[in-house]
Amino acid sequence: MYSTHYMDLLMQNSPWNLILFMAIPVILAETIAITELFLLKSPNAYPMLSKVNHIAGVLAGLAFVGIIIYFIPNVIIPLATAGEFRTWIDVVAIFSYILAGIPMILLALLNLRLLFRKVIEQKESQATNPKRNRFQKYKPPRTTWIQCTKVTTITIEHSIS
Repeated sequence: MYSTHYMDLLMQNSPWNLILFMAIPVILAETIAITELFLLKSPNAYPMLSKVNHIAGVLAGLAFVGIIIYFIPNVIIPLATAGEFRTWIDVVAIFSYILAGIPMILLALLNLRLLFRKVIEQKESQATNPKRNRFQKYKPPRTTWIQCTKVTTITIEHSIS
Protein backbone atom coordinates (compact mmCIF):
# COMPACT_ATOMS: atom_id res chain seq x y z
CA MET A 1 0.00 0.00 0.00
CA TYR A 2 1.35 3.39 -1.00
CA SER A 3 1.24 6.54 1.09
CA THR A 4 1.06 10.12 -0.11
CA HIS A 5 4.16 12.26 -0.47
CA TYR A 6 2.94 14.35 2.44
CA MET A 7 2.92 11.30 4.72
CA ASP A 8 6.38 10.31 3.43
CA LEU A 9 7.63 13.80 4.28
CA LEU A 10 6.26 13.48 7.82
CA MET A 11 7.98 10.10 8.27
CA GLN A 12 11.38 11.29 7.04
CA ASN A 13 13.79 12.85 9.54
CA SER A 14 11.64 11.55 12.37
CA PRO A 15 10.44 13.18 14.66
CA TRP A 16 11.44 16.67 13.46
CA ASN A 17 9.33 16.79 10.30
CA LEU A 18 6.35 15.55 12.26
CA ILE A 19 6.87 18.31 14.83
CA LEU A 20 7.46 21.06 12.25
CA PHE A 21 4.78 20.17 9.72
CA MET A 22 2.08 18.62 11.91
CA ALA A 23 2.41 19.29 15.65
CA ILE A 24 3.23 23.01 15.68
CA PRO A 25 0.52 24.09 13.18
CA VAL A 26 -2.13 21.90 14.83
CA ILE A 27 -1.29 23.06 18.37
CA LEU A 28 -1.40 26.71 17.30
CA ALA A 29 -4.67 26.27 15.37
CA GLU A 30 -6.31 24.48 18.32
CA THR A 31 -5.08 27.16 20.71
CA ILE A 32 -6.66 29.82 18.52
CA ALA A 33 -9.94 27.89 18.29
CA ILE A 34 -10.25 27.21 22.03
CA THR A 35 -9.30 30.72 23.15
CA GLU A 36 -11.67 32.19 20.56
CA LEU A 37 -14.56 30.20 22.06
CA PHE A 38 -13.85 31.66 25.50
CA LEU A 39 -13.44 35.17 24.07
CA LEU A 40 -16.70 34.96 22.14
CA LYS A 41 -18.61 34.13 25.30
CA SER A 42 -17.15 36.98 27.36
CA PRO A 43 -14.67 39.16 25.44
CA ASN A 44 -13.34 41.31 28.28
CA ALA A 45 -13.34 38.72 31.06
CA TYR A 46 -10.09 37.00 30.07
CA PRO A 47 -7.36 39.50 29.06
CA MET A 48 -4.64 36.84 29.27
CA LEU A 49 -6.54 34.57 26.86
CA SER A 50 -6.81 37.48 24.45
CA LYS A 51 -3.03 37.86 24.50
CA VAL A 52 -2.53 34.11 24.03
CA ASN A 53 -4.98 34.18 21.09
CA HIS A 54 -3.14 37.12 19.54
CA ILE A 55 0.30 35.50 19.91
CA ALA A 56 -0.91 32.11 18.67
CA GLY A 57 -2.51 33.77 15.63
CA VAL A 58 0.70 35.55 14.71
CA LEU A 59 2.85 32.45 15.27
CA ALA A 60 0.47 30.25 13.25
CA GLY A 61 0.64 32.66 10.34
CA LEU A 62 4.43 32.79 10.49
CA ALA A 63 4.61 28.98 10.73
CA PHE A 64 2.48 28.55 7.63
CA VAL A 65 4.45 31.17 5.72
CA GLY A 66 7.57 29.14 6.48
CA ILE A 67 5.87 25.88 5.56
CA ILE A 68 4.61 27.27 2.25
CA ILE A 69 8.01 28.76 1.44
CA TYR A 70 9.57 25.34 2.08
CA PHE A 71 6.89 23.25 0.34
CA ILE A 72 6.70 25.08 -2.98
CA PRO A 73 10.36 24.78 -4.11
CA ASN A 74 11.20 21.54 -2.27
CA VAL A 75 8.05 19.44 -2.68
CA ILE A 76 5.53 20.81 -5.18
CA ILE A 77 7.79 21.96 -8.02
CA PRO A 78 9.99 18.80 -8.08
CA LEU A 79 6.95 16.51 -7.95
CA ALA A 80 5.11 18.46 -10.64
CA THR A 81 8.05 18.75 -13.05
CA ALA A 82 8.96 15.07 -12.73
CA GLY A 83 5.34 13.93 -12.81
CA GLU A 84 5.81 11.93 -9.63
CA PHE A 85 2.44 12.55 -8.01
CA ARG A 86 1.25 9.04 -7.21
CA THR A 87 -2.49 9.57 -7.48
CA TRP A 88 -4.96 12.43 -7.46
CA ILE A 89 -5.17 11.96 -3.68
CA ASP A 90 -1.50 12.90 -3.44
CA VAL A 91 -2.21 16.17 -5.24
CA VAL A 92 -5.23 16.88 -3.03
CA ALA A 93 -3.28 16.12 0.16
CA ILE A 94 -0.41 18.47 -0.65
CA PHE A 95 -2.48 21.33 -2.05
CA SER A 96 -5.09 21.19 0.72
CA TYR A 97 -2.27 21.45 3.27
CA ILE A 98 -0.92 24.51 1.46
CA LEU A 99 -4.39 26.06 1.15
CA ALA A 100 -5.02 25.49 4.87
CA GLY A 101 -2.28 27.99 5.58
CA ILE A 102 -4.08 30.87 3.87
CA PRO A 103 -6.61 31.50 6.69
CA MET A 104 -3.81 31.35 9.26
CA ILE A 105 -1.75 33.86 7.30
CA LEU A 106 -4.77 36.16 7.01
CA LEU A 107 -5.40 35.79 10.74
CA ALA A 108 -1.79 36.76 11.44
CA LEU A 109 -2.15 39.82 9.20
CA LEU A 110 -5.30 40.79 11.11
CA ASN A 111 -3.55 40.35 14.45
CA LEU A 112 -0.59 42.41 13.25
CA ARG A 113 -3.04 45.04 11.96
CA LEU A 114 -1.68 44.87 8.45
CA LEU A 115 -5.08 43.93 7.05
CA PHE A 116 -8.27 45.98 7.55
CA ARG A 117 -6.42 48.51 9.71
CA LYS A 118 -8.99 51.28 9.21
CA VAL A 119 -11.93 49.02 10.09
CA ILE A 120 -10.24 47.88 13.30
CA GLU A 121 -9.40 51.47 14.29
CA GLN A 122 -13.00 52.57 13.64
CA LYS A 123 -14.39 49.76 15.78
CA GLU A 124 -11.97 50.57 18.60
CA SER A 125 -12.86 54.25 18.47
CA GLN A 126 -16.58 53.42 18.52
CA ALA A 127 -16.05 51.09 21.47
CA THR A 128 -14.28 53.79 23.49
CA ASN A 129 -16.47 56.70 22.39
CA PRO A 130 -19.90 55.49 21.27
CA LYS A 131 -22.03 58.20 19.65
CA ARG A 132 -25.28 56.39 20.28
CA ASN A 133 -26.49 53.40 22.15
CA ARG A 134 -26.23 50.29 19.96
CA PHE A 135 -29.74 49.26 21.00
CA GLN A 136 -31.18 52.63 19.98
CA LYS A 137 -33.30 52.48 16.85
CA TYR A 138 -31.68 53.92 13.73
CA LYS A 139 -33.35 57.09 12.46
CA PRO A 140 -32.61 58.08 8.87
CA PRO A 141 -31.99 61.75 8.13
CA ARG A 142 -35.17 63.71 7.47
CA THR A 143 -35.79 65.28 4.09
CA THR A 144 -37.70 68.52 3.72
CA TRP A 145 -40.63 69.16 1.43
CA ILE A 146 -38.56 71.52 -0.72
CA GLN A 147 -35.93 68.87 -1.44
CA CYS A 148 -38.65 66.44 -2.49
CA THR A 149 -40.34 68.94 -4.81
CA LYS A 150 -37.04 69.76 -6.51
CA VAL A 151 -36.50 66.11 -7.29
CA THR A 152 -40.00 65.74 -8.70
CA THR A 153 -39.73 68.89 -10.82
CA ILE A 154 -36.46 67.70 -12.30
CA THR A 155 -38.08 64.38 -13.10
CA ILE A 156 -41.08 66.07 -14.72
CA GLU A 157 -38.89 68.39 -16.82
CA HIS A 158 -36.88 65.47 -18.17
CA SER A 159 -39.94 63.42 -18.98
CA ILE A 160 -41.53 66.26 -21.00
CA SER A 161 -38.53 66.96 -23.19
